[in-house]
Amino acid sequence: MTFKNKIFVLCPKSKKLAAKIKKEKGTVASRMSVKVNYFIVSDLTNAVKKRIVALGNNKKNKCIVLKPEFVTDSLKGKKIKPTKKYILEEESEEEESTEEESEKSESEKSESEKSESEKSESEKSESGSESEEKTRKRKKKSKDGSSKKKKKTNDKTVKKKKDDKKKDDKKKDEKKKVEKKKKKKPKVVPISTSCSVGSTAEVVIDGDEIYSVMLNQTNLGQNNNKFYEIQLIHEPNGYKVFTHWGRVGYSGQVGYSFFSDQGSAVREFQKKYKLKTGNNWENRDNFVPKNRKYQPVEVVYEAESESDEADNSGSGSEEDNEDESSSDDEPLVCTLEPQVKEFIELIFNKKTIQKTLKSLNINQEKAPLGKLSKEQIKKGYEILKRIEQILDRKVKGNITQESSNFYTIIPHSFGFQRLPSINTKTLIQEKVDLLDTLKQISIAGKMIGDQEKKNKKKNKKKQKETEHVLNKYYKDLNCELEAVEKGSKEWKMIEKYVLNGGKPLGYNPRVLNILRTFHPDQIENFKQYEKKDERWLLWHGSRLSNAVGILSQGLRIAPPEAPCSGYLFGKGVYFASALGKSAGYTCAYGSQPAIMYLNEVYLGKRHELKTFNYVSKLPKGTHSTWGIGRKTPDPKKVKKFNSYKIPLGELKDLSNNGIYLDEHIVYNTDQIKCRYVITLSLR
Repeated sequence: MTFKNKIFVLCPKSKKLAAKIKKEKGTVASRMSVKVNYFIVSDLTNAVKKRIVALGNNKKNKCIVLKPEFVTDSLKGKKIKPTKKYILEEESEEEESTEEESEKSESEKSESEKSESEKSESEKSESGSESEEKTRKRKKKSKDGSSKKKKKTNDKTVKKKKDDKKKDDKKKDEKKKVEKKKKKKPKVVPISTSCSVGSTAEVVIDGDEIYSVMLNQTNLGQNNNKFYEIQLIHEPNGYKVFTHWGRVGYSGQVGYSFFSDQGSAVREFQKKYKLKTGNNWENRDNFVPKNRKYQPVEVVYEAESESDEADNSGSGSEEDNEDESSSDDEPLVCTLEPQVKEFIELIFNKKTIQKTLKSLNINQEKAPLGKLSKEQIKKGYEILKRIEQILDRKVKGNITQESSNFYTIIPHSFGFQRLPSINTKTLIQEKVDLLDTLKQISIAGKMIGDQEKKNKKKNKKKQKETEHVLNKYYKDLNCELEAVEKGSKEWKMIEKYVLNGGKPLGYNPRVLNILRTFHPDQIENFKQYEKKDERWLLWHGSRLSNAVGILSQGLRIAPPEAPCSGYLFGKGVYFASALGKSAGYTCAYGSQPAIMYLNEVYLGKRHELKTFNYVSKLPKGTHSTWGIGRKTPDPKKVKKFNSYKIPLGELKDLSNNGIYLDEHIVYNTDQIKCRYVITLSLR
């Protein structure tokens, strides 16, 4: 049996895959092995061969396409495995075809050279020595040209080989990453604080199965707002299924079922899950909400990696660091500038995050430090969008039912009060702000949680701390901060900008701290606008609890699933030329300091509007929207600093427009570079 023009597909026993390969090319002879099938596919055209190779090497199909050598070697009685040298890859096919094409082109060139030489011979006989010389020159020229073309073809082949090598290296790196992920230990799932267990107890994790679930059910009509928690816990003496239920925000009741073996405990866990949700545990990835049943609340669990175990660093708070140092050791010193240190302490404060969650009526037991999953938050946006469409009469629906769904997905703690129906655009915007805040808080929560986790491991192993926790938080931020000297020209300029845009609007602002910011990604993305005009230094305000997310990841545009309510000029990033306009978004009341951002923003050619108008797409040739306000900084007093413009003039009434204060909106985050972060008192 000859194997020329045949390829072999080695794959798990799969009738579907065999059918697919048959579809590509009729004749498939199979050679059975104990664990796998070999499919011999013969008499292939290049086009069909490529399709088979692509089909075989598709990750979903879990099979490998092999060279003929694999079968010839195996028939010799060798015990061989389908190693890399036997695998037929799509790239190699393409490479062969390129080589064939280059050979073809070369042969065509040589033929053309022959015909040219024949032509020149005939010319030679007809003309004299002068024409002979011309022919010689022409020959030489064509020879040089063909050698150049050959060189060009060779260069292309070399370049292709280099590209292929890069691709292979990239694949290897990706494979290593996947293997590293596989080596990681299971996720760390905390045992409920309401469960009484010993120190060695742990939540059962079997592969991808995490036997811990938090369920929630809200029904506005019945004034129901309740939770149900189920956990399967392993202890040295056996297994227990723990249940915890009650009204959201209250301690509730607990129950235990004891088992000697894991199988019985798992069946009990699954039984309770189905009873409460109406869904089978096995189908939880395709969960279907049922009327008057509970729904799962997806919480982010952290993975425990080997690097975490080996890590000698980390601490949950500055106090922990001080306590860890024995009387013989010197206390750890924070090496940050005093102003930077003060700022890092302020934004990485666990109590600030908890205070924010409480003010938003978020149940912190179900969403500790805002750790609801991205998918859960996305579902929240989608429900709010549906409510908005019902209000706009674009779709039919029940607002009370949709409001119940929202509170089920995003657990709120309202005590025994009836939860408010989300039945106005204002309430929709409030809930959108809540989801935006949860996304930002989860970034800070993860960083704090990671350091606390590392600190616990270090304490267990009695390892010595080497770095101050504030230095670690600063590194996690991935944003360089540099103090602006108080009383300097730069400080005075920003202070003037603060006062001119704050005092006329009822604020009595006082600057406490100014830091320059340098985020590597923003600096890189903004390079394309650095030499362009119309770059302005503008204000943006946000909650203190959002600072870590904004500084580490930049300002973000609302996702497509978010409703349009509240975005008066469309989904973009909003800025102001008056501090008072942005100050309201900081939600800084009483003695709490406010965090505000001065950003260099490329506005380019502006789409000017005198009334509120939703912008789905900017008009051609424009780069931003300018909502022109009645009150605007004096245009005669615009100053240039570091090549960008600053509207330093006092606020003046310059028009009768329907917009009160100037607003500037960009729809591409590459047009933003954060320049300063400022801590203020806004009393």
